[in-house]
Amino acid sequence: MTFLTPDFLFQINRVQIESIDEAFLYIGIAMVVLAFVFKLGARLAPSSVDSEYRGKFFSLFVSIGFSVIVWFAARAQLVRFFGTHFVVLLILFVGLVWFAWIVVKMARNYRKEKQAWDKEQMKKKYLP
Repeated sequence: MTFLTPDFLFQINRVQIESIDEAFLYIGIAMVVLAFVFKLGARLAPSSVDSEYRGKFFSLFVSIGFSVIVWFAARAQLVRFFGTHFVVLLILFVGLVWFAWIVVKMARNYRKEKQAWDKEQMKKKYLP
């Protein structure tokens, strides 16, 4: 099986679920599990800044993970366009762009937001 050919991208194997389809399903399940790890981390975060960014990662992984799982269901039910490999690769590409956006935003703003939060906590500690 060669990747990125029109047959791979746009045709559905009507005989059986392929091993690559199962791999995509496992990726989706792993993303959902990772999302709940981030949700737990957001609840146990030491600051609201950490909680905010972990919440963004939770949203990313739960959305992409469930989208991939729904794609697998469409694939198993032989839904014409939504069951193609092109759709799952598009979902994963959107997830990659979303992940990059969160990481870039975090790299630019995290230190400033964390310092502002620390200052606010000092004010709350010493001022009535």
